[in-house]
Amino acid sequence: MSDIKTLEMPKWGLSMEEGLLARWAIQEGEDFTKGQEICEIETSKIVNVLEAPFAGTLRRILAPTGRYPPGRRSFGAGS
Repeated sequence: MSDIKTLEMPKWGLSMEEGLLARWAIQEGEDFTKGQEICEIETSKIVNVLEAPFAGTLRRILAPTGRYPPGRRSFGAGS
């Protein structure tokens, strides 16, 4: 059985308080590799892609597109 790992909202810069989950690049059940683009995050200053910090399978999307997961809150779970 695989360990579940969480995907967390990054902290890009000292002034970043929240980020909008603008777009998922992968779907639930899809495999991804470390460094692969998994989603796009929009802040008050930039739009940037988040690369996977580990290889695995996206098991569950915890925050859908258009949501603001607060701080470093988990927005996805993979294994």
